[in-house]
Amino acid sequence: MIAVGLRAFEQGLPVRTEAPVVFTTPNTSEDEDEPLWLSKVAAAFTGSPIVRTVLNEVSEHHERSAEH
Repeated sequence: MIAVGLRAFEQGLPVRTEAPVVFTTPNTSEDEDEPLWLSKVAAAFTGSPIVRTVLNEVSEHHERSAEH
């Protein structure tokens, strides 16, 4: 997700913000939870074939759109 979001941003694609991601718990603050959550997400998606596929699809779609 992070890689796809960064690639989309680099290519000027719109960012979808319909539903914010909440990754804090009622007993902690964003400053306490955010680094751990981001490190877990990064570790989970490192080398993920799903992320690679989505990134490629987004990139290809953008390239096709730019050709027209």
